[in-house]
Amino acid sequence: MESDALERDMWHVLLRYGLDRRKLAVFSSDEASAIAHQICDDLGLICEHVHEEIVSGWLGTVSQLEPYQKRLRGEHQHDPLHVGSILQSSFTRKSTATGLTGALGSSNSDASWVPISRRQRVTAEQTLAKHNHEETQKEKWAKELYLELLKINAPVLNGMEVCVNQERIHVAIAGKTRASTLKRYVKAWKDWQSWKHLTWGADSFVHPGMFCEYLFTRFDEPCGATIPNFICKAVAWFEKTAGLPESEVVATTKAVCQIRDYITEKLAADTPPIRRAPRYPAVAVESLEMAVMDTEQTVGFRVIAWVKLLKIWGALRFDDMQKIKPAELHFTGERLTTTLRVTKTSGPGKRVQELPVCISEKAFIWDKSWIYTGFQLLKQHAGFERDYLLPKLTDNWAGFQRKFATYQDVTSYSCRLRKNLVGLYDFSPVFPEELASFWTEHSERATLPTALAMLGVETSKRDLVGRWKPDASDTYVRSYNGLVSQLQGLYGKAMRKPHRFKTLDEIDVAESADAWLPNRKTEIAEEERSELVSKLMLAMDSFASDGTWEHPAEQPPEGTEGDVLEEVQAHFFENGVVTVNKFSSFFRDEQDLIEVLRTEFNIDAAASLAERAQVASVICSWKDTLTKAKRQAEVEAEMSTREWTKPIPVGDYVQLRNFFQTTVGHVEDRVMPSKEYLEKKLQELENGEFRAETLAEVVSKDEIDPDVLVPIFDSKGSLSVKKGSTNVPLPTGPEQLRRRLNVMQNCLMMLALKHVNREEIQDVSKEVFDKYKDYILGDYVWGLSSTDLNGQQIQTPPWSLVLSYEHAIRKRAYTLMQTERLMIGAALEKAWKCPTTKERHFITPLALYSKRSYTPGTSSTSPGTWNPKGKGKGKSKTKGPQKGSGQSPNGEKICYRFNAGKCSYQKCKFAHLCSKCFAKGHNALNCKEKPTPVCKLVQDMDTIVIFENPEDLGEEGCKLVKNDALSSQLVQLWCDRLHGEGYNTENIQHVAERQPFKLRLMEALLDRAGDPDHKFLLQGESGYPVGVLHPLPRTPHMYEEQTSWKLEDDPYMKAEIWRNNYDSVGDHEEFVREHFAEECKEGLMKKLTLEQAHERFGSKVAISSLAVLVEESHGNKKRIIHDATHGTKVNNRIRCRDKQRSPGAREKMYLLAYYKARGDIVFSLVGDISKAHRRFLHEPSECGLLACRVKNDDPFIFINKVGTFGVASASYWWGRIAASGIRLTHELLGPERPIEMLIFADDLESLGAGIQGRRGIVLSYLYLATMGFPFKWSKQRGGLKVEWIGLFTDYTTMRLGLSESRAAWMENWTRKMAQTGRTTSKEMEQGLGRLGFAANALTWERPFLGPLYAWSAAVRTKKGLLKIPAMLRTIFWFLAKRTRDGGSLQEPTPIRTDNEADLVFFTDAKATEQGAWIGGFLQSKEGSIISWFSEEVQESWAPWLFVRKDPKRVIAALELLATLVAVRLWANGLQRGGKGRCWVRAGTDNQGNSYAVSRLMSTKYPLTVLIMELSETLRARNCELDLQWIPREKNQLADDLTNQVFTKFPMDCRVQFVGGDTKWLVLSELMEKANEFHMELAAEKKRKVAEPVKTRKAKKQKLLEPW
Repeated sequence: MESDALERDMWHVLLRYGLDRRKLAVFSSDEASAIAHQICDDLGLICEHVHEEIVSGWLGTVSQLEPYQKRLRGEHQHDPLHVGSILQSSFTRKSTATGLTGALGSSNSDASWVPISRRQRVTAEQTLAKHNHEETQKEKWAKELYLELLKINAPVLNGMEVCVNQERIHVAIAGKTRASTLKRYVKAWKDWQSWKHLTWGADSFVHPGMFCEYLFTRFDEPCGATIPNFICKAVAWFEKTAGLPESEVVATTKAVCQIRDYITEKLAADTPPIRRAPRYPAVAVESLEMAVMDTEQTVGFRVIAWVKLLKIWGALRFDDMQKIKPAELHFTGERLTTTLRVTKTSGPGKRVQELPVCISEKAFIWDKSWIYTGFQLLKQHAGFERDYLLPKLTDNWAGFQRKFATYQDVTSYSCRLRKNLVGLYDFSPVFPEELASFWTEHSERATLPTALAMLGVETSKRDLVGRWKPDASDTYVRSYNGLVSQLQGLYGKAMRKPHRFKTLDEIDVAESADAWLPNRKTEIAEEERSELVSKLMLAMDSFASDGTWEHPAEQPPEGTEGDVLEEVQAHFFENGVVTVNKFSSFFRDEQDLIEVLRTEFNIDAAASLAERAQVASVICSWKDTLTKAKRQAEVEAEMSTREWTKPIPVGDYVQLRNFFQTTVGHVEDRVMPSKEYLEKKLQELENGEFRAETLAEVVSKDEIDPDVLVPIFDSKGSLSVKKGSTNVPLPTGPEQLRRRLNVMQNCLMMLALKHVNREEIQDVSKEVFDKYKDYILGDYVWGLSSTDLNGQQIQTPPWSLVLSYEHAIRKRAYTLMQTERLMIGAALEKAWKCPTTKERHFITPLALYSKRSYTPGTSSTSPGTWNPKGKGKGKSKTKGPQKGSGQSPNGEKICYRFNAGKCSYQKCKFAHLCSKCFAKGHNALNCKEKPTPVCKLVQDMDTIVIFENPEDLGEEGCKLVKNDALSSQLVQLWCDRLHGEGYNTENIQHVAERQPFKLRLMEALLDRAGDPDHKFLLQGESGYPVGVLHPLPRTPHMYEEQTSWKLEDDPYMKAEIWRNNYDSVGDHEEFVREHFAEECKEGLMKKLTLEQAHERFGSKVAISSLAVLVEESHGNKKRIIHDATHGTKVNNRIRCRDKQRSPGAREKMYLLAYYKARGDIVFSLVGDISKAHRRFLHEPSECGLLACRVKNDDPFIFINKVGTFGVASASYWWGRIAASGIRLTHELLGPERPIEMLIFADDLESLGAGIQGRRGIVLSYLYLATMGFPFKWSKQRGGLKVEWIGLFTDYTTMRLGLSESRAAWMENWTRKMAQTGRTTSKEMEQGLGRLGFAANALTWERPFLGPLYAWSAAVRTKKGLLKIPAMLRTIFWFLAKRTRDGGSLQEPTPIRTDNEADLVFFTDAKATEQGAWIGGFLQSKEGSIISWFSEEVQESWAPWLFVRKDPKRVIAALELLATLVAVRLWANGLQRGGKGRCWVRAGTDNQGNSYAVSRLMSTKYPLTVLIMELSETLRARNCELDLQWIPREKNQLADDLTNQVFTKFPMDCRVQFVGGDTKWLVLSELMEKANEFHMELAAEKKRKVAEPVKTRKAKKQKLLEPW
């Protein structure tokens, strides 16, 4: 039985029994099953689930409809239009008399009515989804409006309840105002009312002056330039809606209007221009057409492209597009039309009730069928009823959901679409991925009108396209389609022109993108932004006839150029004749061509001479193309047959070369690939398989021989010639090899630019080849060497082996591209890291090469000649490596077997000497000498560890360090040696539970080394004290004493102290529970009830707060923080009496200076220790103080058994354990392998110089891992450029500073502060914290932070946006420029080799109420006066001195000015020929200045500005200043100069300092704005003292992005 017929029969059964919809509404849905069985019994059917579903749907429907039916029948007591009992009864009687009740309420009407089922009702709801959403929003904000009107007793409500029912009053008042407008107006009114109540009180009389003050308050925030006008508009609408009398109206008064206009003008002056939505270029429109027609794409992708075209050609807003009803979308005569019923400017109740939309048959570039294709796709795959056009896509874009696609949905769809749009010709991406979000949903509406304006279309017609000024007349609607069709055809024709980029003037799109990138893509460097804009320009200009090299041959036929009319060429092109081949084969013969010209082009040779000339031009062009096409086919066939390389036209090569240099910068001819080499690689790319050519074939542009011709005999015996190939000699050294690889790199990069659609070459870059060159020419291959026991170099790889291995790497890379489908950059990196390739082509041949005689004391450093197969047997009688090890001081080799007590050879060739004391008569086992250093315990490490290439600890970790068998062997070696020296080694390898360290072994080794702090390690097996019940120890022999602590002690401990968790725990509750479950499983935590905790710990239980920190810069990694400070105050009772110091930028700078002075090449390796602070046990009796819980109402708590992040003693105990491990590592390495190990918390950096240092680095990680330190091998990184604790170190130049990403952030943030001049106190505080961290390494920038710190402290309690003072903006500009110009890295201060200074001078200053004087003298090493100065400070060149009227109030700044003048006069760097820095020692009797200069920091004005100038002067002159304080009585000579007493000074040594003529570096610019700034700062400080701000608890917001 059909579904509809079944439902109809079932419904008639109910009607037969009198169960109409009114009666059916009394049943609940639970009775659906029983009713269905009864109906089926009457029909003689078996009741199934489908019958129950039908009845259930009926019950749901009638239960919803019944309240409305009651109202229609007059039975409801609260009618929406209730007007009193008399009118109600009259209305009811009248209705009954006229049959209204019978028509709407009688059961007879049920005979023709069948209630819809649940499935049908859901479908109906989806159909009206958008309408229902708008109605819901309208209902919500209408109620908010009504509530606000009630608050002010609005006159409009008076008597309203009599005329309109209470349930509908809010809808009646809201009227036809749209929901979105209503929402904005009500919010604006509530903000105004809230401010008025808080400022003037709830019962205050409203006055226009109050509203003016409110506008000024919003102005001070500041707000946008459009906000004041909107506020006035919203309040005026509300006052009008409320019906307020004129005396109470404020928004439209004259005073308010004047203030509004004034504020708007002020805000507009400081506001950047409004960013208009950028239009789509023509290349995007043609790509969208192709996307619609591409059957290989998903349905969703094609429909979204169709919708974008619909918006472009129809100039539609997003809202307009979604309000198109599919049922009203008509496709007639290749034209798509519809009508917009409700838009922003049209709809019921408005002047224009409907607007037409037309997408004509002329709206296309290449294929007009896109309109019909998209229309059919939407009709076929989204054919369900709805009141909106675009439904939401499924996740895979293969279909549609029955849901409304919101603005956010369509925005994401558009961004993804733009990322995947490809060009019409080469199928390469149209737009760079970084620009995918550049266009907005309003861009389509701006495209067509803007293009028409460029084509000279008048404004009235352009307004017609966008429906900006619609006419309500019928003439407008009827003429619209025809007029718009003409304009669309004009735009389409322009886009089919070769010079469309210039015709449509699309350069503004690139200009907008260039302005958009710095603000929206701040992580992109300036060079990358320029490159992105260049790519966009090339894409938009890709069709121009004089366009770029990358455009294919789809141009107007070459033969049609010259004197052939442009209209003729365009007509050929528009009809598909777009290539030379098509044009040459388009006509059968010359007569056919003439006929076509006459019939299609109206060009008749018999008509006139001009037309005859055109016919002749076309015929000549056709014959030329015919000849060219034939010849080209023959040449290509011959080349394909003979497998010759296809040549590149010279013009194409020149254009490609020029574009490459435009992209990457100037490239010298010596590294620019030749045309011949580029042709070879291009042929390989087109064939789909690269060949690993020899380096002799890698030819640059300046090495090509144009005269190389090769004779060729064909099959008929005819002799011909072809261009031969040029070869160059193989590289004979590193620089020549680097040049060949540079040529190869540039060639591949040029191919990647030419063929952007070939993914396999898109990752090739300079960075990849730089790594490759560093690998080949660094310590891994060419720089690899072996040394003897004396450190002499024994062997290096032969150069021929290096070249052979390099060729093998490229061959392996090309193989990986074929087998694993890798891109060329990834394949190359995987090939050089491939152990098999290295073993077969480098390690094994190198080992065979190294089997030759070697005489101690000699060094074989010459490259030699390498033959992988060898040259036969050598002359040496040695058949293999001889037994024995060690060497005596005189060079004798010591027998290892003898020292082990096992040598039985009577004719042993090695010396039987003791390897400890080198004496005869006994071996090492019986030696009576003093114990050897601990490093000798591993003197046989070279026999255990094979150093092939141990420095390379990649992401997967070093096999050497992670080798468990090697670690076990090493531990056994240590144990054997300790046992041999009398140590008890029983169970010495024991590892206590819940911690990873071999504490007993570490303690024994440290004791063996004589370490003063080793006994505490054994305490770790039972647990270290927390520091509350058991005080922390004092270790005076290792650490300084800590005498003060930030947290005050709280001696009182209440029973069961607890504190609620932070809100972040609730947000991540599931993560916290899973994490704690894992911790309990590992034994690091214990889950107990409160009763169990009291039984175990008594009253010593503290349940601290938890917080979850999400680290966005580390992939949203989550970290749980245990707050043992607030509430429970556990940290307040912990007293760490040892002051532990951690290394930082200062220590790093010293090491760089040390290695730089020695001329060492330094290698570094950075490691991360997993869960460092949780790797030791706590004393069980104190673990109750480390409790926490997930939720406040949980019946159980979690007890931490190990160190806890957030407890004060955690870092203390971890610091002592880590320090013990590092000291032991140094002892084990000994002086033979000197390294430096820096550890900060859980971040370890190990660095060393030379081959022994690099081996020491690897051994340090091996030793630490063997001791039990758990490293995260995936985070292991190293090399010559590393980042550690946020500091970036470049060991190639010995500079320290910030990484590129952090430097880019610093530049962008400081530039943003300088440009916008607006910030919040929170953002300023966070950004300044990062600048302060950077200043630890960048010491020259430190002085500029003083004013920033002062201002940040003054405005810390202020809310909202703050205006940055001019002086600070100048400083921000300076810092941004310094960072941009390469100031992110800084060289260390050299280490002084002696204590003598290059210059010594003394200065002093004097100030009175009448004036100020400065003076100073330069002293020789013998103590005589060389030069001196004495000047009066004039207000003309030092106005800052007289700001406070009395110069004595700025005496410190005056004293520093004297020092600055002395530096400018005498500190001019070292004399000619000198190297290094100039060391200056100066004396002053102002002790505060000596401190300020040593720190290069001050927040006091004007001292801070003088320090900036002094810092920049020293930096510019490469000087270091040591300003020392001396007592006043010892500075008498300088004091005499300020008092104008010159009796002790030779007059011929006096120098003049003319302050007015001095060009300061930063002083003049900053002083102009500094005075105003510091006056403002002083006023702000007074305000804070007079009006202390009440702090309120607020959620912490992270304003800055991760750096």
